[in-house]
Amino acid sequence: MGQSALRSSLDGQVENAKMLGLHLSSTTNHPADERRSVKRCWECQRTLPIERFQVDRSRRDGLCAICKECARVRRAAYREKNREKENALARVWAKRHRPYLRVQGRLYYQANSARLGPMKLAARNNRKARIRGAGGTHTAVEWQALCEFYGNVCLCCRRERPLARDHVIPVSKGGGSGIENLQPLCASCNSKKGDRAIDFRLRANNFMSSP
Repeated sequence: MGQSALRSSLDGQVENAKMLGLHLSSTTNHPADERRSVKRCWECQRTLPIERFQVDRSRRDGLCAICKECARVRRAAYREKNREKENALARVWAKRHRPYLRVQGRLYYQANSARLGPMKLAARNNRKARIRGAGGTHTAVEWQALCEFYGNVCLCCRRERPLARDHVIPVSKGGGSGIENLQPLCASCNSKKGDRAIDFRLRANNFMSSP
Protein backbone atom coordinates (compact mmCIF):
# COMPACT_ATOMS: atom_id res chain seq x y z
CA MET A 1 0.00 0.00 0.00
CA GLY A 2 1.39 3.40 -1.00
CA GLN A 3 1.83 6.28 1.35
CA SER A 4 -1.06 8.18 -0.19
CA ALA A 5 -3.40 5.23 0.24
CA LEU A 6 -2.24 4.70 3.83
CA ARG A 7 -2.75 8.37 4.65
CA SER A 8 -6.21 8.26 3.10
CA SER A 9 -7.12 5.18 5.17
CA LEU A 10 -5.92 6.80 8.38
CA ASP A 11 -7.83 10.00 7.63
CA GLY A 12 -10.96 7.96 7.08
CA GLN A 13 -10.53 6.15 10.42
CA VAL A 14 -10.01 9.45 12.19
CA GLU A 15 -13.17 10.86 10.66
CA ASN A 16 -15.12 7.76 11.64
CA ALA A 17 -13.84 8.03 15.22
CA LYS A 18 -14.83 11.67 15.37
CA MET A 19 -18.31 10.90 14.10
CA LEU A 20 -18.68 8.02 16.55
CA GLY A 21 -17.57 10.21 19.46
CA LEU A 22 -19.97 12.94 18.41
CA HIS A 23 -22.79 10.42 18.25
CA LEU A 24 -22.02 9.01 21.71
CA SER A 25 -21.77 12.43 23.29
CA SER A 26 -25.07 13.48 21.77
CA THR A 27 -26.83 10.42 23.18
CA THR A 28 -25.29 10.35 26.67
CA ASN A 29 -24.77 13.99 27.58
CA HIS A 30 -27.90 16.08 28.06
CA PRO A 31 -28.12 19.79 28.77
CA ALA A 32 -29.00 20.72 32.35
CA ASP A 33 -32.44 21.94 31.37
CA GLU A 34 -33.25 18.62 29.67
CA ARG A 35 -32.37 16.34 32.58
CA ARG A 36 -35.17 14.20 33.93
CA SER A 37 -37.21 16.14 36.51
CA VAL A 38 -39.74 13.40 37.34
CA LYS A 39 -39.52 9.83 38.59
CA ARG A 40 -41.94 6.94 38.99
CA CYS A 41 -42.41 5.53 42.48
CA TRP A 42 -42.14 1.75 42.65
CA GLU A 43 -44.61 1.61 45.53
CA CYS A 44 -47.56 3.73 44.40
CA GLN A 45 -46.65 3.80 40.68
CA ARG A 46 -47.12 7.57 40.53
CA THR A 47 -44.92 9.84 38.45
CA LEU A 48 -43.77 12.59 40.77
CA PRO A 49 -41.23 15.43 40.79
CA ILE A 50 -37.79 14.34 41.93
CA GLU A 51 -38.08 16.68 44.93
CA ARG A 52 -40.52 14.17 46.45
CA PHE A 53 -37.85 11.45 46.59
CA GLN A 54 -35.13 11.11 49.20
CA VAL A 55 -31.48 11.03 48.21
CA ASP A 56 -29.90 7.59 47.86
CA ARG A 57 -26.34 7.79 46.52
CA SER A 58 -26.11 4.03 46.17
CA ARG A 59 -28.58 4.11 43.27
CA ARG A 60 -27.68 5.08 39.75
CA ASP A 61 -29.97 8.10 39.62
CA GLY A 62 -29.11 9.15 43.19
CA LEU A 63 -32.72 8.86 44.40
CA CYS A 64 -34.72 6.33 46.40
CA ALA A 65 -36.96 3.94 44.51
CA ILE A 66 -40.06 5.01 46.46
CA CYS A 67 -41.37 8.49 47.17
CA LYS A 68 -41.25 10.19 50.56
CA GLU A 69 -44.95 9.54 51.23
CA CYS A 70 -44.63 5.81 50.65
CA ALA A 71 -41.41 5.70 52.66
CA ARG A 72 -43.21 7.41 55.55
CA VAL A 73 -46.08 4.91 55.42
CA ARG A 74 -43.69 1.97 55.23
CA ARG A 75 -41.68 3.32 58.17
CA ALA A 76 -44.81 3.83 60.28
CA ALA A 77 -45.96 0.27 59.57
CA TYR A 78 -42.55 -1.06 60.58
CA ARG A 79 -42.58 0.91 63.81
CA GLU A 80 -46.06 -0.36 64.66
CA LYS A 81 -44.99 -3.94 64.05
CA ASN A 82 -41.71 -3.57 65.97
CA ARG A 83 -42.75 -1.08 68.65
CA GLU A 84 -40.76 -2.66 71.50
CA LYS A 85 -37.60 -2.91 69.43
CA GLU A 86 -37.92 0.68 68.21
CA ASN A 87 -38.53 1.99 71.73
CA ALA A 88 -35.48 0.11 73.01
CA LEU A 89 -33.31 1.58 70.26
CA ALA A 90 -34.67 5.04 70.97
CA ARG A 91 -33.83 4.72 74.67
CA VAL A 92 -30.30 3.59 73.87
CA TRP A 93 -29.81 6.50 71.45
CA ALA A 94 -31.18 9.02 73.96
CA LYS A 95 -28.87 7.69 76.67
CA ARG A 96 -25.82 8.01 74.44
CA HIS A 97 -26.74 11.54 73.33
CA ARG A 98 -28.09 12.85 76.63
CA PRO A 99 -25.81 15.96 76.79
CA TYR A 100 -26.74 16.89 73.24
CA LEU A 101 -30.46 16.49 73.95
CA ARG A 102 -30.19 18.64 77.08
CA VAL A 103 -28.52 21.47 75.18
CA GLN A 104 -31.07 21.29 72.37
CA GLY A 105 -33.90 21.23 74.90
CA ARG A 106 -32.62 24.37 76.62
CA LEU A 107 -32.18 26.19 73.32
CA TYR A 108 -35.68 25.24 72.20
CA TYR A 109 -37.20 26.33 75.51
CA GLN A 110 -35.39 29.68 75.38
CA ALA A 111 -36.60 30.29 71.85
CA ASN A 112 -40.20 29.40 72.79
CA SER A 113 -40.34 30.42 76.45
CA ALA A 114 -43.29 32.78 75.94
CA ARG A 115 -45.42 29.87 74.74
CA LEU A 116 -43.97 26.99 76.75
CA GLY A 117 -43.55 28.79 80.07
CA PRO A 118 -47.26 29.06 81.00
CA MET A 119 -47.90 25.55 79.68
CA LYS A 120 -45.09 24.15 81.82
CA LEU A 121 -46.36 25.87 84.96
CA ALA A 122 -49.91 24.69 84.31
CA ALA A 123 -48.74 21.11 83.86
CA ARG A 124 -46.63 21.33 87.02
CA ASN A 125 -49.57 22.53 89.11
CA ASN A 126 -51.88 19.94 87.61
CA ARG A 127 -49.39 17.18 88.43
CA LYS A 128 -48.93 18.48 91.95
CA ALA A 129 -52.67 18.45 92.52
CA ARG A 130 -53.09 14.96 91.10
CA ILE A 131 -50.28 13.55 93.21
CA ARG A 132 -51.86 14.86 96.40
CA GLY A 133 -55.30 13.70 95.31
CA ALA A 134 -56.71 17.21 95.32
CA GLY A 135 -57.99 17.08 91.74
CA GLY A 136 -58.89 20.03 89.53
CA THR A 137 -57.03 21.25 86.48
CA HIS A 138 -56.60 24.45 84.50
CA THR A 139 -55.07 25.51 81.22
CA ALA A 140 -52.57 28.19 80.34
CA VAL A 141 -55.31 30.11 78.51
CA GLU A 142 -57.50 30.15 81.64
CA TRP A 143 -54.61 31.37 83.75
CA GLN A 144 -53.78 34.15 81.30
CA ALA A 145 -57.43 35.22 81.23
CA LEU A 146 -57.51 35.32 85.05
CA CYS A 147 -54.41 37.53 85.19
CA GLU A 148 -55.83 39.89 82.58
CA PHE A 149 -59.13 40.09 84.47
CA TYR A 150 -57.29 41.46 87.52
CA GLY A 151 -55.13 43.82 85.47
CA ASN A 152 -51.98 41.67 85.54
CA VAL A 153 -51.12 42.87 89.06
CA CYS A 154 -50.51 41.04 92.31
CA LEU A 155 -53.80 40.87 94.25
CA CYS A 156 -51.95 41.30 97.55
CA CYS A 157 -49.57 44.23 96.99
CA ARG A 158 -51.35 45.57 93.86
CA ARG A 159 -48.05 46.00 92.02
CA GLU A 160 -47.12 44.95 88.51
CA ARG A 161 -44.70 42.09 89.03
CA PRO A 162 -44.15 38.65 87.53
CA LEU A 163 -47.15 36.67 88.74
CA ALA A 164 -47.22 33.19 90.21
CA ARG A 165 -50.11 30.78 90.71
CA ASP A 166 -51.30 30.80 94.29
CA HIS A 167 -53.86 28.33 95.61
CA VAL A 168 -56.48 30.15 97.66
CA ILE A 169 -56.99 26.94 99.61
CA PRO A 170 -53.53 25.30 99.71
CA VAL A 171 -53.14 21.91 98.11
CA SER A 172 -51.84 20.62 101.44
CA LYS A 173 -55.26 21.45 102.95
CA GLY A 174 -57.37 19.88 100.23
CA GLY A 175 -57.42 22.70 97.68
CA GLY A 176 -57.54 21.79 94.02
CA SER A 177 -55.68 23.14 91.04
CA GLY A 178 -58.77 24.33 89.19
CA ILE A 179 -58.92 27.91 88.00
CA GLU A 180 -61.59 28.68 90.63
CA ASN A 181 -59.01 28.05 93.39
CA LEU A 182 -56.20 30.16 91.88
CA GLN A 183 -55.25 33.79 92.31
CA PRO A 184 -52.33 35.76 90.83
CA LEU A 185 -49.73 36.81 93.39
CA CYS A 186 -46.14 37.90 93.06
CA ALA A 187 -43.47 35.54 94.33
CA SER A 188 -42.87 37.61 97.49
CA CYS A 189 -46.54 37.76 98.51
CA ASN A 190 -47.03 34.13 97.62
CA SER A 191 -44.17 33.19 99.93
CA LYS A 192 -45.52 35.37 102.78
CA LYS A 193 -48.98 33.81 102.47
CA GLY A 194 -47.50 30.35 102.98
CA ASP A 195 -50.06 27.62 103.56
CA ARG A 196 -52.79 29.93 104.87
CA ALA A 197 -56.16 30.07 103.13
CA ILE A 198 -56.48 33.74 102.22
CA ASP A 199 -58.64 34.88 99.32
CA PHE A 200 -57.27 38.16 97.99
CA ARG A 201 -59.80 38.08 95.19
CA LEU A 202 -62.54 39.35 97.49
CA ARG A 203 -60.58 42.50 98.27
CA ALA A 204 -59.70 42.94 94.60
CA ASN A 205 -63.33 42.55 93.56
CA ASN A 206 -64.41 45.14 96.14
CA PHE A 207 -61.66 47.47 94.91
CA MET A 208 -62.74 47.03 91.30
CA SER A 209 -66.42 47.56 92.07
CA SER A 210 -65.89 50.70 94.19
CA PRO A 211 -66.49 54.04 92.36
